[in-house]
Amino acid sequence: MKKEINELARALSKAQGMMIPAEKTGRNDHRKYDYLELSGIVEASRSALAKNGLSFVQLFETEGEQIVLKTILMHESGQTIESTLPLLATPDYHALGSACTYSRKYALASILGIVAEGDDDDGEATMKEPAAPSAGAKARPRKSKKKPPVDPWVDALAIIDKVEGARAMFEAKDIDVREMIPQVIEKVRDMGVDGLTIKVAEWHKEIAKQAKEATETKAEK
Repeated sequence: MKKEINELARALSKAQGMMIPAEKTGRNDHRKYDYLELSGIVEASRSALAKNGLSFVQLFETEGEQIVLKTILMHESGQTIESTLPLLATPDYHALGSACTYSRKYALASILGIVAEGDDDDGEATMKEPAAPSAGAKARPRKSKKKPPVDPWVDALAIIDKVEGARAMFEAKDIDVREMIPQVIEKVRDMGVDGLTIKVAEWHKEIAKQAKEATETKAEK
């Protein structure tokens, strides 16, 4: 039997016409761009939804061993529409929390019809290709063949969390791992754990070199 959503559809149409532009309240001061937060989507839609008898809930459930995010848009008539988004496996609860917020933002924006794209910096922050390892290096960079079907950001974050010192390196390069642009996400996924390990090692060598040069310069003075 076909599910009736005529009243919900009518109310949503009216609500979308009343929704205010979603304000980009998130700010990356280092990279100089704004991005849309979950709170921005809620604020842009809250009044319009309430005035048209609409509301929503977002629930985390399990389907077998898979954690999924279920977003349900409800009308006062009892009619509903919903979407289900699987969450990829994460290495720890910190990563899981970030993935949950990220997923909630885009799932809600999608069901309400709100654009939720952040500003792109035209690839200026794209990481350079990893340099070839020095002689004697045991690990060689190789592309990761595993591509997640839903959220590339979660996959990139999992790689970063597996490499000691990776987060510190990104922070030193003014890159916030919670708001990585697509180019950086793909670069991390292409490098994989081995490639990123080499990249971090090269970064540590460069820091040590700079510290040594600074000490020698100070001694000369």
